[in-house]
Amino acid sequence: MKYVPGPSHGQFSGSQGNTTASHNRFGSYLRNRTIPVNPNTAHQQLSRELTGQLASDYRDLTPAQRVGWAALGEQIVRLDGLGQPYTLTGIQALCIVTGK
Repeated sequence: MKYVPGPSHGQFSGSQGNTTASHNRFGSYLRNRTIPVNPNTAHQQLSRELTGQLASDYRDLTPAQRVGWAALGEQIVRLDGLGQPYTLTGIQALCIVTGK
């Protein structure tokens, strides 16, 4: 379960007990701490290869192309798990448009 703290709490990070506090470009949040798993399945390996290829493709773009993808990302609005709207980054827009 995730919880978005109010603006009076500011940004914080760390864990206490079974609760982890963190923040990203969208703001602070609390969540239940989980134990990471790495099953290393064929599907996971394929996902990692695809993510690496997309990151490589994005690095190969010119600065002007990156600005264009970032501008497109700002026009795409999605809702997070808590129903709060957010816009995409340039690489996220690239992934959606290329279908990967």
